[in-house]
Amino acid sequence: MIGEDDTGLKVLHHDGSRWTEQTIPEGALYLMGITARTATDAWAWADTSSGTTVLRWNGTAWRDANIPLPPDSCRAAGPEGTFAPRILRFG
Repeated sequence: MIGEDDTGLKVLHHDGSRWTEQTIPEGALYLMGITARTATDAWAWADTSSGTTVLRWNGTAWRDANIPLPPDSCRAAGPEGTFAPRILRFG
């Protein structure tokens, strides 16, 4: 789950029993569109000071997925069937 409080951006994970705060991707100003297939495979859009990027969670840390995105485009991400998540772009 993502959100924000008086101290800034928050990423929370529920393990079935309790919520724990997770590491925020370095440089992220805002996260959106998070989708998780497993505990070690999650994807998100992040607004950063240098633009928008796609991030992937590997169970330990968020990393830049190195997917080139054109400026000012509309984006969506999510799993499709049992295969890898699909990255869609309009614009």
